[in-house]
Amino acid sequence: MSYNKPPELINFEITFDAGYGRCMAKRTFRPTIGDDYIYTIWWYTKGFPSIVFPLTVNREVIAVKEFRHGIVDFSLELPGGLPTHQEGETLEEVARRELQEETGYIAGNIIKLTCDPWVETQSINLRFYPFLALNCRLASKPVSEETVISETILIPLEEWYRKIFNGEIVCSTTITHSLLVLPHLLKEGLRFK
Repeated sequence: MSYNKPPELINFEITFDAGYGRCMAKRTFRPTIGDDYIYTIWWYTKGFPSIVFPLTVNREVIAVKEFRHGIVDFSLELPGGLPTHQEGETLEEVARRELQEETGYIAGNIIKLTCDPWVETQSINLRFYPFLALNCRLASKPVSEETVISETILIPLEEWYRKIFNGEIVCSTTITHSLLVLPHLLKEGLRFK
């Protein structure tokens, strides 16, 4: 059987507000064949994050080692975050702000990548906006947040990709972003040794 038309969304109800813009939502769907059904998902209400793949002039990835409650461990990730909903804040401004807030670095030039991937398509309505930041330089100390346990780490570019392929980097968003940026790194003349 071939499906050309997705089920119709006929009802949406937030069932639990978890804070930080995350909710559980119950959605009711009507398929073209069969009975209506309910599916529960994580629903993000504060927009989607801009995430940055930042590189120094010395070909070092500026990473964040952050405690993540979902895995009860630290995770090596790329800096990024949600818009503040200040009027007119662009995706690039979010990327620049988050890079500096989380790491203290500012981007020399920044490139918006063409694909905006979904984090997980089955039960989360979350996508991210990927950026490449080149010629980053340290400008300030990171902004500390009460509920965030993190540190900034510089990792040589080749080592970054080794960490992905040997399983030291486990965040799917970071891995996806690191793959999306490869054509741009090559275009910018960066080569692996």
